[in-house]
Amino acid sequence: MVKILGSRVLIKTPEEQEQKTESGILMVSEAKKHVTEGSIAGWGDKVTHTFTEGQKAIFKSWSGEEIEIDKEKYRLVDENDVLVIFS
Repeated sequence: MVKILGSRVLIKTPEEQEQKTESGILMVSEAKKHVTEGSIAGWGDKVTHTFTEGQKAIFKSWSGEEIEIDKEKYRLVDENDVLVIFS
């Protein structure tokens, strides 16, 4: 069980897939676009926005902290860093 504190939102980010160029060159992680979307997994008790678990979200680039829970990747961001939510 994870308890999220304050006004933070836990967002599950998609697994990274190996990417190759058309010529077969493997792209290194620094060259890839930074992940800025995922699905809402939970939120803290001080959050003022209305979120639904599983709802898709886009958040500010490079915001929050990357964390791993039970081998799943998440980003813990402040609720004000969530820019868009959609189904």
